[in-house]
Order: sequence, then C-alpha cells, then structure tokens
Amino acid sequence: MAQISAVVAFVLGVLQGVFEWLPISSEGNLALVLTVFFGLPAADAV
Repeated sequence: MAQISAVVAFVLGVLQGVFEWLPISSEGNLALVLTVFFGLPAADAV
C-alpha cells in the first residue's frame, strides 16, 4: 500500500467535503483523483 503525504491527505479531505454535496459517489471521485492527478495505482486508490 502506498503512503501519501500530509498535503495530499489535506487536499483529499477538502475534496471529500466538496464531493459530499454532489449527487455522485465521493469515494469514487477520490479514487479517480488519486489515480489521475497523484499517479497512485488504481488498486491502491480504492
């Protein structure tokens, strides 16, 4: 399992709060952000 930095964890926390207001899965969005923008393998992002 990959380790993420405190900055990435903070950004993901902010995004989680924003995504909660949308009528779509916030966890799915976070997995997408981790994979696309932070280069984390898809298996680790889920």
